[in-house]
Amino acid sequence: MNRKALTWFRRGVLTALLTIFGFGCGPSLLWFLNRGDEYKDPATGCKFEPKDGKKTVTVAVLVTASNQITTNPNMAGVDRDLEAKIGAKIAELSKIPKDSAITVVDSAKIDRLRQENPNLWNTGSMTEIAKALGADYVLDVTLASMSFFDQQTGKEICRGNASLSVAVYDSVGSGKPLTQYGHQSNAPLRDTSSLPVNLYRNTYLDRLSTEIALKHVKHKGEIERELTKQ
Repeated sequence: MNRKALTWFRRGVLTALLTIFGFGCGPSLLWFLNRGDEYKDPATGCKFEPKDGKKTVTVAVLVTASNQITTNPNMAGVDRDLEAKIGAKIAELSKIPKDSAITVVDSAKIDRLRQENPNLWNTGSMTEIAKALGADYVLDVTLASMSFFDQQTGKEICRGNASLSVAVYDSVGSGKPLTQYGHQSNAPLRDTSSLPVNLYRNTYLDRLSTEIALKHVKHKGEIERELTKQ
């Protein structure tokens, strides 16, 4: 199944979301990782690990937004921002055990493939796209819906929420996902008087990117043990 068909297929099944989160905004990474919440459990994800004798792993992160988001002027560029943040967070978290760092494909390289090879981008399999990007894995995220405001209070209260579907592919497989899952993100209420909306957007995208990244790096217990040594 090609990328375009996969995107539309997953948009149709996003109602089967598996996980609900409710943690606080803007924590430090150390505090974030040392909480005992369910959101740190990567059981529904696929950890990026070296294979075939390699010592390194290269991952490409792709984020596609639904029409509901791309046509909303308040959401301009949110897919690209999230794509960059997930990649950065995967790279950051993977360095905690210093010998297992993951290389993330540069966004400029992904942009070139989008622009210079639209046929491959729109109709090629994820395995073909992974090979073209020089990636061992592709983390393919479809962002179905997102809001930064609480629906009951309008724009007076921020409450980030998002619905996504996620699939992982490798460069040597059959083109079928190694894993796929739905992800529902819900943040607590935050008064806009204490945090401007433009800053809240960045804070929430940081939070969402961490939720996704934690599903694909080393297990929380290993991360926490490493943190206690620092």
